[in-house]
Amino acid sequence: MKQITNLSKEAFRLALIWVAIGLVAGLTVGGLWAHRYYRQAKKYNSRLVTTKAQLEGLQEKESHLAVLYFIKETGAESYLVPERRKIPYNGNPQLAAVQELFNGPESPDLQAVFSRKTKVLKLEIQDGLATIDLNKEATKSSRGAWGEALTVSALVNTLTKFPEVDQVRILIEGKEVETLSGHVDLSRPLRRNEQVIRLPDGR
Repeated sequence: MKQITNLSKEAFRLALIWVAIGLVAGLTVGGLWAHRYYRQAKKYNSRLVTTKAQLEGLQEKESHLAVLYFIKETGAESYLVPERRKIPYNGNPQLAAVQELFNGPESPDLQAVFSRKTKVLKLEIQDGLATIDLNKEATKSSRGAWGEALTVSALVNTLTKFPEVDQVRILIEGKEVETLSGHVDLSRPLRRNEQVIRLPDGR
């Protein structure tokens, strides 16, 4: 009887040992799995943060604020007025700005400086010089000497508003020309002309 009791105690003790081993093993495995899931969750969270930053960057690049210049006539005088506009981001904001310039103003109080048929054939920017090649539509102006001066200045001022551009050279159909319509000298690069600009409030 005593032997049976001792056997029972021994069996009970072995059972406790196996239970303890099982608990330790379970906790170890559970800890490993928990650590694995933690690492995966951390990795996914990092990816989410990166993706969010990328999306925010894309949203910022969806549009670009450009300043375009159009003609304002008061009867007594005419000058250029800036019009700020968001343009779609296409990797070449200077080209997009010029294309918007050719599309004309949004304000009904302003006048377009170029025909809508005017196209940019090529635009290159190097060492602060923007060389822009236009089709022949750009030469079809009947505004006279002052109107041509405003037209040229609108294009030059639009491009030089970008910090990458200091001067602008205008070509027509790939060739150097003396003027657009017989008045403004285009034989050399042109710089920004602030004298022809008035702010919308008249200053």
